[in-house]
Amino acid sequence: MFQTIILGIIQGLTEFLPVSSSGHLAVFSKIFGLESNNLFLETAMHFGTLLSLLIFFRIKIYNTIKYAFNEVKERSIEKDNLKFIGYVIIGILPAAIVGLLLYDFINKAFDNMIFVGIMFLVTGGILFATKFLEKKTNKINIKNSLFVGIMQIFALLPGISRSGITISSGVCSGMSREKAADFSFFMAMPLILAGFIKEFIDTDMNLSLEIIMGIIASFISGYIAVYVLYKILKSRKFYMFAYYLLPIGIAVIIFGILK
Repeated sequence: MFQTIILGIIQGLTEFLPVSSSGHLAVFSKIFGLESNNLFLETAMHFGTLLSLLIFFRIKIYNTIKYAFNEVKERSIEKDNLKFIGYVIIGILPAAIVGLLLYDFINKAFDNMIFVGIMFLVTGGILFATKFLEKKTNKINIKNSLFVGIMQIFALLPGISRSGITISSGVCSGMSREKAADFSFFMAMPLILAGFIKEFIDTDMNLSLEIIMGIIASFISGYIAVYVLYKILKSRKFYMFAYYLLPIGIAVIIFGILK
């Protein structure tokens, strides 16, 4: 039970902070000795983080859908909200397609701690590079949404942070940090939901008190993580996460060599 709560907290914090939840869970699964029969636990914790996103963005989700509907109904010329939904779909497609095609290959990568450690270092390098990017306010369009979506493919690998690489690529393509984060998390919600449904069907397991505690822990820590991330984005300190990932990456590589 204690391990489940710890893993739930780790999942929630690392899912949205740009430090790679998949990489951390791969490492801690090795440390705790969790094998494939615990797959439903990880799946359930993803559901907890999805709930935290839905509640955190509940007003933005409601307004986006409401105004998109009004834009269609009133035949608005601008259609900003309807376009935003379309851009989110464009951003989702590359990772969704590649994830389905390379599902088995990606799963095997989770067992290679040296590979995971290297990907931590890559994520750290990407985050540090945002320190030198100027803040822009370009609108989201087909070009930059597709670019972010293509970059999101790399987040399928353990150790590459999904939020880290999508927010960084969004900023690189001209979005403001806050707009890039909004776009990143709106892409994340349907992807997490789809992943949860797939794994839920594949594992064919029932809820237990342990699973429920994992969901609660990931939900609470996930909500806190999103709140903290937006505070950090406003302070322009997004690159600071690189100082955590670089030593962690080196430590995981050493762990992979010695284990």
